[in-house]
Amino acid sequence: MAQTSIQFKLDGAGWADLEILSSDQRALVSPISYCSDALDDLLRMGIDIATEKGIGAAIFDHEPGLSVLVAETAWIEHNDWHFGARLSVVRDLHHFVQPSFKWRASVQADVVVHVGSRDELARLFLEAALRVREERGEEGYHKLWGGRLGFPRRALAALEAALSTVPHEVEPYG
Repeated sequence: MAQTSIQFKLDGAGWADLEILSSDQRALVSPISYCSDALDDLLRMGIDIATEKGIGAAIFDHEPGLSVLVAETAWIEHNDWHFGARLSVVRDLHHFVQPSFKWRASVQADVVVHVGSRDELARLFLEAALRVREERGEEGYHKLWGGRLGFPRRALAALEAALSTVPHEVEPYG
């Protein structure tokens, strides 16, 4: 399995770049506008995955256009269910797409990155937020991001709590 990381980089007042890096590919979602609370959305994706919801999604506004990032632990491909952990990116959409388990039936992802496990996938979001806090501090993040909300402290704590809980192992259905 390729080593993967997510980098959320603040890039001037009210703009950010999201970079997904693995040993075999790179996806850049850029520029992301402060019109959405992007870092909070990433953490909530991690919470959705860590708490076994099975899918988490974020829609990033580019002014104009948007991109969708989806984290999944189950998906349909070639009419069969697959289980694991993956990120899918659809860039430069100019109309709204509501991500769901069948979202790829109508939209082809630009990038799909497979990750080792559900917890590993959720940790990618946690590590991205921790890096932002370490590099900018909570106050520095708020000043540079310029959004209506400050650093997503509660979402960060919720994801840390979800990942500190021993998961309940269940056999996938299908």
